[in-house]
Amino acid sequence: MRKSDFTGWREVFGFSLRQGVMQSSYKGFLIFMCVVMLALMPVMILIQNRGAGKEDESRVTKLTVYDETKLPIDYTQALSQERYAKLQVISGTEGDFEEHVRALEESGESTELLVHIVYEEAGYFNLTFVKAANAELKDEDCSRLMEDFESFFGEAKLRAVDVTGEQMAFISQDVETQVRYTLENGEIAPKKQEQESISQEEYFILLGGITVVIMIVSVVGSNIATSIVTEKSTRVVEYLMINVRPMALIVGKILASLLLVLIQFGAMGACYLISSGICRALFGDGGGVDMMEASVFSRFLGLNVINIIFAVAVILLGVLFYSIIAGLAGASVSKLEEMAEGMKIYQMVMMLGSYFGIFMAIMQMFGASNDILLYIGCLLPVSAPFTVPVYLLLGKIGLPVTLLSIVILAAFTALLFAFTARVYEALIFYNGNVMKIKDIIGIAKSRKQYGGKEDRQA
Repeated sequence: MRKSDFTGWREVFGFSLRQGVMQSSYKGFLIFMCVVMLALMPVMILIQNRGAGKEDESRVTKLTVYDETKLPIDYTQALSQERYAKLQVISGTEGDFEEHVRALEESGESTELLVHIVYEEAGYFNLTFVKAANAELKDEDCSRLMEDFESFFGEAKLRAVDVTGEQMAFISQDVETQVRYTLENGEIAPKKQEQESISQEEYFILLGGITVVIMIVSVVGSNIATSIVTEKSTRVVEYLMINVRPMALIVGKILASLLLVLIQFGAMGACYLISSGICRALFGDGGGVDMMEASVFSRFLGLNVINIIFAVAVILLGVLFYSIIAGLAGASVSKLEEMAEGMKIYQMVMMLGSYFGIFMAIMQMFGASNDILLYIGCLLPVSAPFTVPVYLLLGKIGLPVTLLSIVILAAFTALLFAFTARVYEALIFYNGNVMKIKDIIGIAKSRKQYGGKEDRQA
């Protein structure tokens, strides 16, 4: 590659940037996402506060308890929470349960619940709740009451047999059995540490981070490929090549598309901050904003300035890596109708990389992953852009692994760029059927041989 090969990239960059910003689809999507981000936090807080208000009052007005266990439990003390302030709890007469069930069925609409408590011969307590078929009660309301009553009964039965909760918790501990082996020196071999599983919140954070990077890579790659195919099919590229070298064309388009996407995500981030500020102004710090944000950000153990810089660097390198592949895919197509076929390789590589990251998250959630699998996913160039940023910010990998991932990704990006420089000039003027990988590799080999002869002659 010579310096003259990049002559005109600034002009292509400026032209592509202006064209992208002027597109109605770009402006419409940007406005739509900004509106969504502005309304996101207020809507979530309103839903949360509305739901919390409904939980404060139960719609069940009467609970009749039929206890056949003979345990000395005072059920009038059950369900003393504020949400059950209007609830009446009474003890039914022994043997009247079935008769009460029939009466409840005949009464039609009702807000009363019955609970039948028996001790089964199999050795467990059975709590059966009954409500009228046409009762004006939601399943969610009944489920909450059932959970609270079961919690009360669990504590009350311990008090009834004079066993404290601490004592019951102690004698109910699980018994763990393990086999250990001795070494040649007679010492016990150290226990192999199992891979720590991730929480459900961390799992969804991983999926969210991978999804964001997929969106960035997909949008940038699609924009580049579509632009190249459009210019080839309309023969505009022939006029551009008069003053612009082929490599300058793809470099300018990649940088412009990357900047357009960064503008979108930057605007969305700014709108989120504005939305959060609006929530604090309307609902105060106690409105749930700080709690929601703290719940999420507390999981990012590696969240600091240095890690953020390296995470962004990995994403940018990944975008460059996939953008070059998208540029090659677009240049191998001559018509817009054939673009889907030409982009198959690009989409397949992107899917393999992103799915590997999702697979690792699933494996870690179930505790079935290991460090080797994690390092492979973070060091492979096709998967590193999707895995390294979020794993780094969550504190699952350290800076050494991140730096090694950046070096490997940068090296492969440079090699791919050198390969592109060798074949892109031939591809950009190609018109015909969609080229296969073997055809592109064949062009690269012939260009290399031709380039070597040219250098020797010079």
